[in-house]
Amino acid sequence: MKLPRLAVFADYVSLLRTEPRARGYLLASLVDDLGVAVSAWAGVLLKTNLLTTQRERALATTPVLLAFLLGTIVSGPLADWVEHKGAAALARYRYRLVLVGRVIETVFLGSLVIGLADGKPTLARVLPYFIVSALMKTALLPARFAFSLDLLQHERVQTDAQGRALSDERGEPLTYKVNLLSFRSLTSVLTAAAGLGGLLAGGFLQRAWGGALWVPFLVDVLTTVVFIVIVARRCRPAEGPAAAPVPFEPAAPAPSVPTPARRVGRALTTFGRSVREGLRFLAEPAQRPLLGLLAGAALLEFVTEAYNGNMILKHVLGGTDDQVRYAEITWTAVGLCAAASLPFLARRIGSLGKLFLAMMLLDGLAIVAAGASGSGGRPILGFTAAIGVDGALTTACTTLVSLALSSASSTRMRGRVEASYAFVVIVGDLFVEGLATVVSEAVGVLPMLVRAGVLQVIAVLVLAALGGRRLWRFGIFPAEGAQAAPASPASDPEPAVAGEAVSA
Repeated sequence: MKLPRLAVFADYVSLLRTEPRARGYLLASLVDDLGVAVSAWAGVLLKTNLLTTQRERALATTPVLLAFLLGTIVSGPLADWVEHKGAAALARYRYRLVLVGRVIETVFLGSLVIGLADGKPTLARVLPYFIVSALMKTALLPARFAFSLDLLQHERVQTDAQGRALSDERGEPLTYKVNLLSFRSLTSVLTAAAGLGGLLAGGFLQRAWGGALWVPFLVDVLTTVVFIVIVARRCRPAEGPAAAPVPFEPAAPAPSVPTPARRVGRALTTFGRSVREGLRFLAEPAQRPLLGLLAGAALLEFVTEAYNGNMILKHVLGGTDDQVRYAEITWTAVGLCAAASLPFLARRIGSLGKLFLAMMLLDGLAIVAAGASGSGGRPILGFTAAIGVDGALTTACTTLVSLALSSASSTRMRGRVEASYAFVVIVGDLFVEGLATVVSEAVGVLPMLVRAGVLQVIAVLVLAALGGRRLWRFGIFPAEGAQAAPASPASDPEPAVAGEAVSA
């Protein structure tokens, strides 16, 4: 059966019509993205001019990655801090936590504005903001992800290809948010569109402000304040029943106030337990397709961490500032198209695993082409085209893995899996930064890209062979025209795989 010509928009229409709190968040994101648009080119230019070699990039990135690591350690306890009070109280807590996190980021963005207005940009002036921003983003990542799920009201119970209901690790019905992929895709579209608009107008804006980098960042501060106000007013969780009071026991001794050392030890213990539970969950035979997707996503993160397109374009290939801006415009436009078409592709192909492996393979080939572009007749054009494809495919793959993870476990276990995954990725990124510095100085940056792309292609083929049919069929959308069979009363001798061939 052929989809109507406008079916690609049907999921977005359904989201906007049926999810009022998600509409409010999208409105807030639109305002926030206007600030991103104004400051987009200023941010790119700032980082490109400050980081001229892979060694300088590694020196600047290492403290940011360490902030990511610290944020990962505390992210699990932060996201589940009031879990014992019930789902309604936990949703309200995460709503407040997300707002507080944005306030902190906005304060440090304001400090960046002051630092840039006070003199010439230096790494010492901009690094504090990047470190705090990295800490907030990682520490609040599980909470923000759960908050985005809380915004969506409509959900369904997942079923396998035979129509049998799936269960999570606790034996409870495994549900998924009907509009999650559309919501994620639309927020990505808004962000990419804002970045594209900012890059298109970047030259004009910089001339209008006389090259003063602090002005666009000040606009970003103001739009972020508006974002916080809209989310606070329109995305408040629905009120739920109050948690049952804890009975008072007079004989119990008064608890002592934990020292800072004990608090750190408690956070480390909680994080370690979360990682163990997450890894134990992924080690179960039923979760091997999800483990394969996470392994592929980690590989993408490692390869992406090894290079920076703007740095290569300007300081290796000798491009101008305008050529860097045009390249960013191209990359953002391609990413925008990829994000917008993702729900349609997922529905059309019918398997997240199949789509993910195909995109990873194409991404590896694009990286090889980017590395080989230096020997071509028009190296800047070839490199820009190849990296644009690479960036779009990487973003699409990351979105697919996020969707698969959100639909493969309970909220509690999802946070533990995310903590385990983030820990592995950040530690790996720290190693990759050092390795990329050594390899790029030994063979050159572009030859290093060729080797990284070949490595990714080989890894995808190995992953596909190890994952087999279960990974190939893993997903939450049936193939177009497929109908789920009615539920069978007979017992299933093998547990259904969460997320595999699930009816939408």
